[in-house]
Amino acid sequence: MKDIKVQKSERKGLYTMKEPSRKAASQIIEVKLCPYCHFPNKPKDTYCKYCETPLVEAKPGLTQLIKNFLKDRQELITNHLSIFLGLLFVGIALYLLFKNSPPGLP
Repeated sequence: MKDIKVQKSERKGLYTMKEPSRKAASQIIEVKLCPYCHFPNKPKDTYCKYCETPLVEAKPGLTQLIKNFLKDRQELITNHLSIFLGLLFVGIALYLLFKNSPPGLP
């Protein structure tokens, strides 16, 4: 089994692999590691050769921007709805509590 040494390169996201060989000089290969399976890929690859996940984040298109906007709006509406329902239930509970209390108490 070969011993492979991995070192971080100066360029962002690239690593150098020194593979020991029978020759006097060792061969240096630049690779891009997959963020999920850590499989070494060539620097020009856009998809992992092992798990096929994208190595480069794509710029969001119009459909992705619309999906993100709707997702944010849905989370905002859900948060406002939960606050409204919580205040409504507290108000109903206070109303029922003080409705049946004796007249001398506030």
